[in-house]
Amino acid sequence: KDCLLLEARNGCADPVMPNDLKRLFDAGQKKLPGEKKLQFVVVAACHSQSTGQAFIDAGIPHVLCCEKESKLMNKASVKFSRHLYQSLASGRTLSESFELAKETVRLDWSLQNPEAEVEKYVLLPKNGNHDVKIFFPRQVTSSASSRPSKSRLFPQLYLPPFHGDLSGREKEIFKVLQELSPLCTSPLGKLIKIRGEIGSGVRSIAEAVARYISMREHSFSIDEVIWFPFWQQPKPRSNNTFLCALKGMSEFLKSGFAGLNKSTEYEYDRLWTDACECLNGKKVLFVIDPKELPHGDSLCTFLSDVFRRLGKNYVTVLLVCEDGFDSSVDMKCAEAEPTVVSLDFNSAGLGAPRLL
Repeated sequence: KDCLLLEARNGCADPVMPNDLKRLFDAGQKKLPGEKKLQFVVVAACHSQSTGQAFIDAGIPHVLCCEKESKLMNKASVKFSRHLYQSLASGRTLSESFELAKETVRLDWSLQNPEAEVEKYVLLPKNGNHDVKIFFPRQVTSSASSRPSKSRLFPQLYLPPFHGDLSGREKEIFKVLQELSPLCTSPLGKLIKIRGEIGSGVRSIAEAVARYISMREHSFSIDEVIWFPFWQQPKPRSNNTFLCALKGMSEFLKSGFAGLNKSTEYEYDRLWTDACECLNGKKVLFVIDPKELPHGDSLCTFLSDVFRRLGKNYVTVLLVCEDGFDSSVDMKCAEAEPTVVSLDFNSAGLGAPRLL
Protein backbone atom coordinates (compact mmCIF):
# COMPACT_ATOMS: atom_id res chain seq x y z
CA LYS A 1 0.00 0.00 0.00
CA ASP A 2 1.29 3.49 -0.88
CA CYS A 3 2.80 5.42 2.02
CA LEU A 4 5.60 7.82 2.90
CA LEU A 5 8.29 6.33 5.16
CA LEU A 6 9.75 8.78 7.66
CA GLU A 7 12.60 7.98 10.01
CA ALA A 8 11.50 7.79 13.64
CA ARG A 9 13.71 8.81 16.58
CA ASN A 10 14.76 5.23 17.14
CA GLY A 11 15.87 4.91 13.51
CA CYS A 12 12.94 2.74 12.49
CA ALA A 13 10.55 3.46 9.62
CA ASP A 14 7.43 5.43 10.51
CA PRO A 15 4.84 5.05 7.71
CA VAL A 16 2.55 7.99 6.92
CA MET A 17 -0.47 7.15 4.79
CA PRO A 18 -1.70 9.67 2.17
CA ASN A 19 -4.97 10.23 4.05
CA ASP A 20 -3.08 10.95 7.27
CA LEU A 21 -0.95 13.48 5.41
CA LYS A 22 -4.06 15.20 4.08
CA ARG A 23 -5.57 15.50 7.57
CA LEU A 24 -2.30 16.90 8.92
CA PHE A 25 -2.13 19.69 6.33
CA ASP A 26 -5.83 20.41 6.58
CA ALA A 27 -5.42 21.03 10.32
CA GLY A 28 -2.18 22.99 10.05
CA GLN A 29 -3.25 25.41 7.29
CA LYS A 30 -6.93 25.82 8.05
CA LYS A 31 -6.67 29.29 9.64
CA LEU A 32 -3.68 30.68 7.71
CA PRO A 33 -4.22 33.54 5.23
CA GLY A 34 -3.71 32.65 1.57
CA GLU A 35 -0.26 34.25 1.15
CA LYS A 36 1.13 32.34 4.15
CA LYS A 37 -0.07 28.92 3.13
CA LEU A 38 2.35 26.37 1.76
CA GLN A 39 2.59 26.85 -2.02
CA PHE A 40 5.00 24.22 -3.29
CA VAL A 41 6.04 20.73 -2.14
CA VAL A 42 8.83 18.58 -3.59
CA VAL A 43 8.50 14.86 -2.86
CA ALA A 44 12.01 13.70 -3.74
CA ALA A 45 11.31 9.99 -3.52
CA CYS A 46 10.72 7.09 -5.89
CA HIS A 47 7.12 6.00 -6.60
CA SER A 48 5.86 9.22 -4.99
CA GLN A 49 2.99 10.22 -7.27
CA SER A 50 0.29 9.02 -4.86
CA THR A 51 1.95 10.91 -2.00
CA GLY A 52 2.13 13.98 -4.24
CA GLN A 53 -1.56 13.61 -4.97
CA ALA A 54 -2.22 13.51 -1.22
CA PHE A 55 -0.58 16.94 -0.92
CA ILE A 56 -2.74 18.20 -3.78
CA ASP A 57 -5.84 16.83 -2.05
CA ALA A 58 -4.71 18.57 1.14
CA GLY A 59 -4.83 21.93 -0.66
CA ILE A 60 -1.21 22.41 -1.78
CA PRO A 61 -1.43 24.11 -5.21
CA HIS A 62 1.86 22.80 -6.69
CA VAL A 63 3.62 19.48 -6.08
CA LEU A 64 6.67 17.95 -7.77
CA CYS A 65 6.98 14.18 -7.50
CA CYS A 66 8.04 11.02 -9.32
CA GLU A 67 5.88 8.75 -11.47
CA LYS A 68 4.23 5.95 -9.56
CA GLU A 69 6.06 3.20 -11.42
CA SER A 70 9.51 4.86 -11.58
CA LYS A 71 12.71 4.95 -9.59
CA LEU A 72 14.88 8.08 -9.55
CA MET A 73 18.62 7.95 -10.22
CA ASN A 74 20.53 9.81 -7.52
CA LYS A 75 22.84 11.62 -9.94
CA ALA A 76 19.99 12.82 -12.16
CA SER A 77 17.89 13.80 -9.15
CA VAL A 78 20.66 15.94 -7.65
CA LYS A 79 21.26 17.69 -10.97
CA PHE A 80 17.54 18.27 -11.52
CA SER A 81 16.99 19.66 -8.01
CA ARG A 82 20.00 21.96 -8.15
CA HIS A 83 18.89 23.64 -11.38
CA LEU A 84 15.24 23.73 -10.31
CA TYR A 85 16.00 25.65 -7.10
CA GLN A 86 18.54 27.93 -8.76
CA SER A 87 16.02 28.85 -11.40
CA LEU A 88 13.25 29.46 -8.85
CA ALA A 89 15.57 31.59 -6.71
CA SER A 90 16.47 33.71 -9.74
CA GLY A 91 12.82 34.72 -10.12
CA ARG A 92 11.59 32.36 -12.86
CA THR A 93 8.15 30.79 -12.66
CA LEU A 94 7.62 27.22 -11.53
CA SER A 95 6.75 26.00 -15.04
CA GLU A 96 9.85 27.68 -16.52
CA SER A 97 12.09 26.28 -13.79
CA PHE A 98 10.62 22.80 -14.21
CA GLU A 99 11.28 22.76 -17.96
CA LEU A 100 14.77 24.23 -17.55
CA ALA A 101 15.71 21.58 -14.97
CA LYS A 102 14.43 18.84 -17.26
CA GLU A 103 16.45 20.16 -20.19
CA THR A 104 19.58 20.27 -18.05
CA VAL A 105 19.18 16.58 -17.20
CA ARG A 106 18.33 15.73 -20.81
CA LEU A 107 21.62 17.26 -22.01
CA ASP A 108 23.75 15.37 -19.48
CA TRP A 109 25.68 12.86 -21.62
CA SER A 110 27.06 11.11 -18.50
CA LEU A 111 23.62 9.62 -17.72
CA GLN A 112 22.82 6.25 -19.22
CA ASN A 113 19.35 7.23 -20.44
CA PRO A 114 18.74 10.95 -19.74
CA GLU A 115 15.51 11.08 -21.79
CA ALA A 116 13.94 8.39 -19.62
CA GLU A 117 15.07 10.15 -16.44
CA VAL A 118 13.45 13.40 -17.49
CA GLU A 119 10.06 11.76 -18.06
CA LYS A 120 9.95 10.45 -14.49
CA TYR A 121 9.33 13.91 -13.01
CA VAL A 122 5.72 14.98 -12.65
CA LEU A 123 4.34 18.40 -11.76
CA LEU A 124 0.91 18.13 -10.14
CA PRO A 125 -1.82 18.89 -10.90
CA LYS A 126 -0.98 17.83 -14.44
CA ASN A 127 -3.31 20.34 -16.08
CA GLY A 128 -2.84 23.05 -13.48
CA ASN A 129 -1.49 26.57 -13.96
CA HIS A 130 2.12 26.53 -12.75
CA ASP A 131 3.07 29.84 -14.33
CA VAL A 132 3.69 31.36 -10.87
CA LYS A 133 6.76 32.48 -8.96
CA ILE A 134 7.47 30.56 -5.77
CA PHE A 135 10.19 32.81 -4.34
CA PHE A 136 9.89 36.58 -3.99
CA PRO A 137 6.28 36.80 -5.23
CA ARG A 138 6.10 40.43 -4.09
CA GLN A 139 8.49 43.29 -4.77
CA VAL A 140 10.84 43.90 -1.85
CA THR A 141 12.18 47.40 -1.36
CA SER A 142 15.66 47.72 0.08
CA SER A 143 15.64 51.45 0.72
CA ALA A 144 16.41 52.60 4.23
CA SER A 145 13.08 54.45 4.40
CA SER A 146 11.13 51.18 4.05
CA ARG A 147 12.36 49.79 7.34
CA PRO A 148 12.39 51.31 10.81
CA SER A 149 15.73 52.84 11.69
CA LYS A 150 17.44 51.55 14.78
CA SER A 151 19.13 54.07 17.01
CA ARG A 152 22.54 52.79 18.07
CA LEU A 153 24.47 53.99 21.08
CA PHE A 154 27.64 52.86 19.29
CA PRO A 155 27.20 53.58 15.54
CA GLN A 156 28.80 51.21 13.04
CA LEU A 157 31.07 53.98 11.76
CA TYR A 158 33.04 53.65 15.02
CA LEU A 159 33.78 50.00 14.32
CA PRO A 160 37.17 49.61 12.60
CA PRO A 161 36.86 49.15 8.82
CA PHE A 162 37.36 45.62 7.57
CA HIS A 163 40.53 45.21 5.50
CA GLY A 164 41.52 42.35 3.25
CA ASP A 165 40.21 38.92 2.38
CA LEU A 166 39.81 36.26 5.06
CA SER A 167 39.79 33.31 2.67
CA GLY A 168 40.79 30.21 4.58
CA ARG A 169 39.66 31.66 7.92
CA GLU A 170 36.01 30.63 7.60
CA LYS A 171 36.35 27.90 10.24
CA GLU A 172 37.91 30.24 12.83
CA ILE A 173 35.24 32.88 12.24
CA PHE A 174 32.52 30.24 12.53
CA LYS A 175 33.96 28.99 15.83
CA VAL A 176 33.89 32.51 17.28
CA LEU A 177 30.33 33.07 16.06
CA GLN A 178 29.33 29.76 17.65
CA GLU A 179 30.66 30.97 21.00
CA LEU A 180 28.58 34.14 20.60
CA SER A 181 25.35 32.35 19.66
CA PRO A 182 22.41 32.51 22.12
CA LEU A 183 22.82 28.75 22.73
CA CYS A 184 26.27 29.37 24.27
CA THR A 185 25.37 32.28 26.54
CA SER A 186 26.09 32.07 30.26
CA PRO A 187 24.32 33.68 33.24
CA LEU A 188 27.81 34.54 34.55
CA GLY A 189 28.75 36.55 31.48
CA LYS A 190 31.35 35.37 28.99
CA LEU A 191 34.97 36.15 28.12
CA ILE A 192 36.10 34.90 24.70
CA LYS A 193 39.85 35.08 24.00
CA ILE A 194 40.85 34.75 20.35
CA ARG A 195 44.42 33.47 20.49
CA GLY A 196 46.95 33.31 17.68
CA GLU A 197 50.42 34.20 16.50
CA ILE A 198 51.30 37.79 15.70
CA GLY A 199 50.38 38.44 12.07
CA SER A 200 47.99 35.47 11.87
CA GLY A 201 44.98 37.76 11.43
CA VAL A 202 43.51 37.59 14.93
CA ARG A 203 42.50 41.26 14.90
CA SER A 204 41.07 40.96 11.36
CA ILE A 205 38.90 38.05 12.51
CA ALA A 206 37.69 40.14 15.46
CA GLU A 207 36.90 43.02 13.10
CA ALA A 208 34.96 40.72 10.77
CA VAL A 209 33.00 39.18 13.66
CA ALA A 210 32.17 42.61 15.12
CA ARG A 211 30.80 43.89 11.81
CA TYR A 212 28.96 40.63 11.09
CA ILE A 213 27.12 40.71 14.41
CA SER A 214 26.46 44.47 14.31
CA MET A 215 24.29 43.81 11.24
CA ARG A 216 22.56 40.80 12.83
CA GLU A 217 22.05 41.69 16.49
CA HIS A 218 18.67 39.96 16.70
CA SER A 219 20.14 36.65 15.53
CA PHE A 220 22.70 36.76 18.34
CA SER A 221 20.53 38.46 21.00
CA ILE A 222 23.05 41.32 21.19
CA ASP A 223 21.88 44.94 21.27
CA GLU A 224 25.20 46.80 20.99
CA VAL A 225 28.61 45.90 19.53
CA ILE A 226 31.34 48.14 20.99
CA TRP A 227 34.98 48.31 19.86
CA PHE A 228 37.21 49.47 22.68
CA PRO A 229 39.39 51.50 22.96
CA PHE A 230 38.30 53.77 20.12
CA TRP A 231 40.17 53.31 16.86
CA GLN A 232 38.56 56.59 15.75
CA GLN A 233 37.71 59.29 18.27
CA PRO A 234 34.15 60.70 18.31
CA LYS A 235 33.63 64.25 17.16
CA PRO A 236 34.62 66.78 19.84
CA ARG A 237 31.09 68.18 20.08
CA SER A 238 29.29 64.85 20.01
CA ASN A 239 26.06 64.96 22.04
CA ASN A 240 26.03 61.17 22.43
CA THR A 241 26.33 60.71 26.19
CA PHE A 242 27.40 57.10 25.80
CA LEU A 243 30.20 57.88 23.33
CA CYS A 244 31.44 60.69 25.57
CA ALA A 245 31.52 58.30 28.54
CA LEU A 246 33.40 55.69 26.53
CA LYS A 247 35.87 58.29 25.31
CA GLY A 248 36.61 59.33 28.91
CA MET A 249 37.03 55.71 30.04
CA SER A 250 39.29 55.04 27.05
CA GLU A 251 41.58 57.86 28.13
CA PHE A 252 41.70 56.47 31.68
CA LEU A 253 42.46 53.00 30.35
CA LYS A 254 45.24 54.17 28.02
CA SER A 255 46.85 56.10 30.85
CA GLY A 256 46.93 52.96 32.96
CA PHE A 257 44.86 54.80 35.60
CA ALA A 258 47.99 56.74 36.46
CA GLY A 259 47.55 59.60 38.92
CA LEU A 260 44.19 58.46 40.27
CA ASN A 261 43.00 60.50 43.23
CA LYS A 262 39.65 61.22 44.83
CA SER A 263 38.75 63.73 42.12
CA THR A 264 39.70 61.50 39.18
CA GLU A 265 38.12 58.44 40.82
CA TYR A 266 34.88 60.41 41.09
CA GLU A 267 35.13 61.33 37.41
CA TYR A 268 35.77 57.69 36.45
CA ASP A 269 32.73 56.56 38.47
CA ARG A 270 30.60 59.28 36.87
CA LEU A 271 31.57 58.07 33.40
CA TRP A 272 30.56 54.52 34.33
CA THR A 273 27.26 55.79 35.75
CA ASP A 274 26.46 57.53 32.46
CA ALA A 275 27.42 54.43 30.46
CA CYS A 276 25.36 52.09 32.66
CA GLU A 277 22.29 54.31 32.37
CA CYS A 278 22.57 54.24 28.57
CA LEU A 279 23.11 50.46 28.52
CA ASN A 280 20.40 49.65 31.06
CA GLY A 281 18.78 46.35 30.07
CA LYS A 282 20.86 45.98 26.89
CA LYS A 283 23.01 42.98 26.01
CA VAL A 284 26.46 44.17 25.01
CA LEU A 285 29.43 42.73 23.14
CA PHE A 286 32.73 44.49 23.95
CA VAL A 287 35.54 43.79 21.47
CA ILE A 288 38.89 44.75 22.97
CA ASP A 289 42.34 44.80 21.38
CA PRO A 290 44.86 45.03 24.28
CA LYS A 291 47.64 45.89 21.82
CA GLU A 292 46.23 49.42 21.82
CA LEU A 293 46.74 49.67 25.58
CA PRO A 294 50.19 50.65 26.90
CA HIS A 295 49.49 49.32 30.40
CA GLY A 296 48.33 45.69 30.56
CA ASP A 297 47.35 45.86 34.24
CA SER A 298 44.70 48.46 33.47
CA LEU A 299 42.88 45.93 31.30
CA CYS A 300 42.14 43.70 34.31
CA THR A 301 40.69 46.69 36.16
CA PHE A 302 38.52 47.65 33.20
CA LEU A 303 37.29 44.07 32.56
CA SER A 304 36.39 43.72 36.22
CA ASP A 305 34.38 46.94 36.00
CA VAL A 306 32.64 45.78 32.82
CA PHE A 307 31.34 42.56 34.39
CA ARG A 308 30.65 44.10 37.81
CA ARG A 309 28.88 47.27 36.72
CA LEU A 310 26.92 46.05 33.70
CA GLY A 311 25.77 42.78 35.23
CA LYS A 312 27.35 39.57 34.06
CA ASN A 313 24.22 38.26 32.34
CA TYR A 314 24.23 41.26 29.99
CA VAL A 315 27.82 41.34 28.76
CA THR A 316 30.19 39.34 26.57
CA VAL A 317 33.80 40.37 25.98
CA LEU A 318 35.74 39.35 22.87
CA LEU A 319 39.45 39.75 23.64
CA VAL A 320 42.15 39.82 20.94
CA CYS A 321 45.08 37.80 22.32
CA GLU A 322 48.09 37.65 20.02
CA ASP A 323 51.17 35.73 21.18
CA GLY A 324 53.10 37.64 23.79
CA PHE A 325 49.98 38.93 25.52
CA ASP A 326 49.33 37.58 29.01
CA SER A 327 45.66 36.59 28.87
CA SER A 328 45.51 35.06 32.36
CA VAL A 329 42.56 37.21 33.40
CA ASP A 330 40.26 35.59 35.98
CA MET A 331 36.86 37.25 35.82
CA LYS A 332 35.01 34.28 37.36
CA CYS A 333 32.81 34.04 34.28
CA ALA A 334 32.41 31.55 31.44
CA GLU A 335 35.45 31.50 29.15
CA ALA A 336 36.32 30.21 25.69
CA GLU A 337 39.60 30.30 23.74
CA PRO A 338 39.19 29.75 19.98
CA THR A 339 42.68 29.50 18.46
CA VAL A 340 43.91 30.89 15.14
CA VAL A 341 46.75 28.82 13.67
CA SER A 342 48.96 29.52 10.68
CA LEU A 343 47.28 28.77 7.38
CA ASP A 344 48.27 25.45 5.82
CA PHE A 345 47.66 24.30 2.25
CA ASN A 346 44.28 22.71 3.01
CA SER A 347 42.97 25.82 4.77
CA ALA A 348 44.27 28.22 2.14
CA GLY A 349 42.76 25.99 -0.52
CA LEU A 350 39.28 27.03 0.61
CA GLY A 351 39.87 30.34 -1.12
CA ALA A 352 41.04 28.83 -4.40
CA PRO A 353 37.61 28.89 -6.12
CA ARG A 354 37.47 32.66 -5.59
CA LEU A 355 40.57 33.05 -7.75
CA LEU A 356 39.10 31.20 -10.71
